[in-house]
Amino acid sequence: MSKIPEVEEYGGTHLKKVGDTVRQKDWGTFTLLETKSINESFELAPMVITIKDIRRIQLSSLTDEVKEELKSYTGLSFEEAYSIYYKDNLSMEEIDQ
Repeated sequence: MSKIPEVEEYGGTHLKKVGDTVRQKDWGTFTLLETKSINESFELAPMVITIKDIRRIQLSSLTDEVKEELKSYTGLSFEEAYSIYYKDNLSMEEIDQ
């Protein structure tokens, strides 16, 4: 088994193809599960936002501090968010319909 590369920050940006995995120092492990090309622009005056793709990234081996940080964004514990994901998860094909 090969060693998972470690990066200092922005772990998700290092994932190029499905199956790629990186460990972000003092944060956790990122694995790219799926990607869907979008390439659409939306105008929100005065700016234009372009969405290139949607990527589904699995997070694992998170530190306790990161779990708390994520909770501040969602209001859910990591375990609660994880259970909802697996209860209500849609595949990229289902999202595209």
